[in-house]
Amino acid sequence: ASDDLLIHWLSDKTVAAYGRTRSPFRTSVDGCQRLSNSKLLTADLVKRRIEVLLSCEDADGPKSFEMTGTLATGHMYYGLLTVEMLGRSSQGNPVFIELFDDQTERRRAEQAIAAENEARKVYLQNIQLFQTFFENAPLTMGVIRVHGDDDLEYLFGNASTAKAMGKESPAEIPGTLASDFLSPGARQLLVPGVRQAMQIAPVPSRFVVSLDDRGVFSITIKHLKDDQFAYISEDVTEFRQLEQQIKRQNETLEQTVVERTQQLQHALAVKSRFLSIMSHEMRTPLGGVTSTVSLLLRDQGLRPDHREMLHIAEVCSEQLLHVINDILELARLEDRSSETILECVAFSPQQCVEDAMEIVSFNAGKLGLELVTDIAGPIPVAAFGDPGRLRQILVNLMSNACKFSKSGSQVIVRCKSRDLDDGLGCEVHFSVVDFGIGISESAKAKLFQPFHQADQWTSRRFGGTGLGLSISKLVAELMHGRVWCDSQENVGSTVSVTLRGQRHIGSPELPPP
Repeated sequence: ASDDLLIHWLSDKTVAAYGRTRSPFRTSVDGCQRLSNSKLLTADLVKRRIEVLLSCEDADGPKSFEMTGTLATGHMYYGLLTVEMLGRSSQGNPVFIELFDDQTERRRAEQAIAAENEARKVYLQNIQLFQTFFENAPLTMGVIRVHGDDDLEYLFGNASTAKAMGKESPAEIPGTLASDFLSPGARQLLVPGVRQAMQIAPVPSRFVVSLDDRGVFSITIKHLKDDQFAYISEDVTEFRQLEQQIKRQNETLEQTVVERTQQLQHALAVKSRFLSIMSHEMRTPLGGVTSTVSLLLRDQGLRPDHREMLHIAEVCSEQLLHVINDILELARLEDRSSETILECVAFSPQQCVEDAMEIVSFNAGKLGLELVTDIAGPIPVAAFGDPGRLRQILVNLMSNACKFSKSGSQVIVRCKSRDLDDGLGCEVHFSVVDFGIGISESAKAKLFQPFHQADQWTSRRFGGTGLGLSISKLVAELMHGRVWCDSQENVGSTVSVTLRGQRHIGSPELPPP
């Protein structure tokens, strides 16, 4: 048939090569066995075998083919198939004789040899690459062993080693002793490092040694076999010099910082003493002026123009006294070592808000402003801290808000709190909101600096020294808090402050009004 082959006879060796026994070929039709039914080859190989035989049908003699594939048993095979047509059967089908030379094992051996040759080629390439690296490496490298009690013998080395020894080529290195080019002192430092490597082999040992006037070297020793050790030596003289230079610079810098700190502390102490003395010397006569003016204003017989001049003198003296007090307060806060600034007593945060609003309410009323409180959520009835300093911060923030607000608007004071992770402390958040002229982004960067206001126009129109926010910031930091500002020009500003303290044990929380 054009799609199958009939097997007339197979040799025992052929049957064994196919991984079969003789028995399947004793039962057949007309003494023949169909190849497709023999299960010797896969369907693809049966089809290929038919194509090979048909190509030999009109050949003048035998033809040979290389055959490779997988038998139905799963075994790989490779060999040379020789085919010759013998004639035709009684049905007119061609009859062929096949001779198969099984070369599977030889092909496997050839493949193994080729793989081994390729591996050897790669190995030789790596050896050549390492040899190139070894010969041209800037580090001194090679193999040594201990010679006697205090000497080393160099078995071989690279070009850098030869150069360090004063030799022309690495070929002159074998047999060279360390005593041939190193002083006894240098050998006394070098040999113990090698002996230490012998004791901790096979762990690499690294040490740094100064060799005469050659410089400082970092040497790594690794045990190879017997008494032989590989070494790599790197010149680290420049690195050591750089380390020493950096160390000296750091020492000089630290000394300079200490000196500058002492000078600054001395300057701050002098400034504090000066301000304390000056404030006393200025406040005493200024207090007399203020008192005298107040007494004169009580005289009902004053002429109107005299009363107006005395009133101006009273306002000016009060403003000057306020400035002097702010300057002295700023000096005390900046020089935190001068005295104990904070108290730690039980107080009510909400009561501090109410006290501050009462202080500011008179000026707010004169400016046509409404003060509003907004207590969000429960806050502690009592906490440990400094209520006086808290009132000082709130009065400063509320006074600023009133100063820059438009008449008829509101100034809102918000308050809320949260517990800290330790379960004992609490953080209280205060915000003072106004709907005034606002602050530009560029001005906010310097808002909390002393003697700074948004611009000269603001200073001329609204007055003030720019110390209130600086003092508030310093006080808040002393109370483990912070102050910041969110603002938009021509819309308004919100100045916030957070302060931390210990919750009074047993104190309940006060619900919002």
